[in-house]
Amino acid sequence: MSDNIGGIISAEYIFVEQVKTCAIIDQEICLNFTSGKNWKEFPATPNKIQVTVVPTSENGITSYTINGVVFCPKPKLDKYPEMASLQMHKILLKYATVNGEILVVGDKAHPLKVTIEKLTPSEANGYSGTKFTITGINTHPALSLRTL
Repeated sequence: MSDNIGGIISAEYIFVEQVKTCAIIDQEICLNFTSGKNWKEFPATPNKIQVTVVPTSENGITSYTINGVVFCPKPKLDKYPEMASLQMHKILLKYATVNGEILVVGDKAHPLKVTIEKLTPSEANGYSGTKFTITGINTHPALSLRTL
């Protein structure tokens, strides 16, 4: 039965300044981008992408803490030099799960921050590449992407 399969198979980002309009309707998000802009994929393998959305309630108000980690190997990352600028921008993150869900975390009013860390293995089986840590706080959980 595949309807309970977990895991993230891909992750993509867009700079918040490239989002023209953003509407949240029920548990869906509808986005429109500035001319010629679209999602850009993290060159990561599926088992190297993690996203958690944790609700926190205080004084009757719920907020959602977003934490994501994307590991990209150096050979793949070398083909995407623009990714070095991710640390200087706020983003929205779209990810696809194994069971076909397309979810978005972050929105125009509450974008996510990216921290970049270069990884050099300290042992033979260590990971070499770049670790992208994605963090933020939202007023809603991960939302399904509504296509126009």
